[in-house]
Amino acid sequence: MHPPRPVKPDGLDTPGLNWRKRNNGWVGYWVARADLVERGFSLKSARQYPPSTAKAWREPTMDEWLVIAAQCQRNQSDMLAWANEKPAGFDPRAIYDGTLRSLIKIYREDPDSPFKNLRYKVTFAYDSKLNTLDAAVGLSRIPQLTFRDFKRWHEGFIKPKVEGGPPRIARGSALMTMVGIVLSFGTLLRLPGCKEAREIRSEMEFPNARRGLVFMTAEQCIAHRAEAHRQGYHSMALAQAIMFEAGPRQKDVIGEMIPVSEPGISDFIHHSKKWMHGMHASEITSDLIWTHRLSKSIRGRNGVLDPNAGKLETFDLKAYPMVMEEWRHAAKVGPVIVNERTGRPWDNGNFTDEWRRIATAAGIPKHVQNRHSRAGAITEGRKAGASHEDLRIMAGHSRRATTEIYDRSDVETKNNVAQLRAKNRPQTA
Repeated sequence: MHPPRPVKPDGLDTPGLNWRKRNNGWVGYWVARADLVERGFSLKSARQYPPSTAKAWREPTMDEWLVIAAQCQRNQSDMLAWANEKPAGFDPRAIYDGTLRSLIKIYREDPDSPFKNLRYKVTFAYDSKLNTLDAAVGLSRIPQLTFRDFKRWHEGFIKPKVEGGPPRIARGSALMTMVGIVLSFGTLLRLPGCKEAREIRSEMEFPNARRGLVFMTAEQCIAHRAEAHRQGYHSMALAQAIMFEAGPRQKDVIGEMIPVSEPGISDFIHHSKKWMHGMHASEITSDLIWTHRLSKSIRGRNGVLDPNAGKLETFDLKAYPMVMEEWRHAAKVGPVIVNERTGRPWDNGNFTDEWRRIATAAGIPKHVQNRHSRAGAITEGRKAGASHEDLRIMAGHSRRATTEIYDRSDVETKNNVAQLRAKNRPQTA
């Protein structure tokens, strides 16, 4: 009986790895992208496992998997570096045949495309939308597009997922925005029909989803923290307190795990992933002043390498009662929020799943999500009498220069908002 195909351990990144069936087992190869081989990249494939001297087949051990992952990442990095050094070898006009499908291919593969500078997780979102466009309208010929085509496309995109369901307004808006992005790149390349189609698209407006009215309340935040403690997730209770009291986004509190091949230095690496963008003990002074570079304000995957990129926000953690109640659970070195069960920083998806499970146990309605903590912070501040300007500063919505560090007066403004909120909050046992 032939042995089963090797199963990659969770959390391991092995780009380009392909397993090929052999008489007595499997052979793993790193395989280069076909389009780059056509452009002249010399290394078509490289054997990763087992060694050619191996006498019998066996499953890779964990240490061998780590070596496989490192070799695949190195080969992938070398291939992509070669591709970026060879822009002259990429000829969009040789690919473009007038269809949207060909333009999507160019947008994805051109070494100078904005797609190449998207941050790790943004790439997945773009890929999903591009795949949908390709499947739905990829054969449409760009030089022949009129406003009627765009109108029909949008009508198709917003159709309910199930008969009788609500129209998918947000989906339609996002896909039509992606159409504009792709056509804009084709315009830059002066590909026939793209400029005219982009101008038509820009003259049309498509409705977006209504701004949500959902927000977390202080009572829900307290209930969630209590349930998290009951289940042994003290770190989650701390994260929830910070998000609700101070108003930062989830990523700025718990961080995210991304491939080690992505730009940026991290002091926490697990297998092929590293932790980035979250609350770090080195950002917090002895008197609990937290200064953090907002992840959303860093543009592009290489923006993290620029020490002056993004917006710095400062918070006086002492001003937030819930945070102080939980602060004993903060890690004092490295990432502040660490999962008790694993001893590692939370992974975004795992945090969200566990958060929802605990929220359900705490009686919090399903439509209230962790991301509504930020809306709850602003809403509670408004109800307590904080001014719009003070709330704008508290939420980090200012348009000041990204290198400017908020001064002490801004920290005091945030403290005033926190005090107003705490004073107006119902007393709990």
